[in-house]
Amino acid sequence: MSESLDWGQRLEALLTGALAIWRIDGQVERDANGICILETEQAKVTIARVTDDGDPYWEVANPNGDLPPLPFGGIQGMLRAVKEAVGADETGTRLVIGPQDDR
Repeated sequence: MSESLDWGQRLEALLTGALAIWRIDGQVERDANGICILETEQAKVTIARVTDDGDPYWEVANPNGDLPPLPFGGIQGMLRAVKEAVGADETGTRLVIGPQDDR
């Protein structure tokens, strides 16, 4: 399995779970390059893991071209940008990313 597809699968699962926790109706699709397209009533956002030009980073973009693609070094920043784009701040729910507890 290619690395980009592996990241694409992980990203799709993360974004699908985030929508559920944020209580936002929407869908996440993954293309052949591992890029995820998240679409809700309010927004359409593409999220990609960029690894080919130096240090890897996450890129969040609006395919309608309203905003330039935004790079994020970590998952937290990327999720914050996606959350803002889909209006999840209005629902009052939080998604906390951190170390797993092995209890």
